Amino acid sequence: MFYVKDKRLEIIKERPELAKDVAQVGKLVGEAWGQLSPAQKSPYEKKAQLDKVRYSKEIEEYRKKNKE
Repeated sequence: MFYVKDKRLEIIKERPELAKDVAQVGKLVGEAWGQLSPAQKSPYEKKAQLDKVRYSKEIEEYRKKNKE
């Protein structure tokens, strides 16, 4: 998600005509991701892992507060 957000903005800035073409932008983002080295992917994967931990904690707290 983090890479998609960053790259989507970059693509639209370079090619404004694609602003409403979600499918084409998604395809270009996917291709760009596939061309990254593991080292280039690492920061985005770390952010995703941290966000997953954050989400898990938040959902656990939510469930504790909203037990039936």
